[in-house]
Amino acid sequence: MTTRRTVSFLISDFIAPDFSKQLRVSARRHDLIAVQVVDPREWELPRIGFVALEDSETGRSITVNTWDRRLRDTYKNMGLKRLDKDEKFFRSCGVDRILIRTDAPYIKPVELFFRKRGRRRAQGR
Repeated sequence: MTTRRTVSFLISDFIAPDFSKQLRVSARRHDLIAVQVVDPREWELPRIGFVALEDSETGRSITVNTWDRRLRDTYKNMGLKRLDKDEKFFRSCGVDRILIRTDAPYIKPVELFFRKRGRRRAQGR
């Protein structure tokens, strides 16, 4: 257990049962930065035809037609809403977030984050 305030990075996809209590406690004690790793396939279905999907928790299977534009749009909206909800959640916990995509280099988002953070701290926010 650390007694001094530290800068801590928590790297995850943050797809998990409710962990808000632990996150809030850590954020009060430390300068916590969430590094959220996302795969664009979480909101962009490829157009590849029929795909069988299985819910890993229930074992229930369905077949979807990825050529269906409405399905792809619905899937995309659900994924983007989750990212927006995550951003609001981190903000409500007092945790900064860096969003890292699996299909792009991570350097630019990290640099941008620290540049913005530096400006914000210089302005006293």
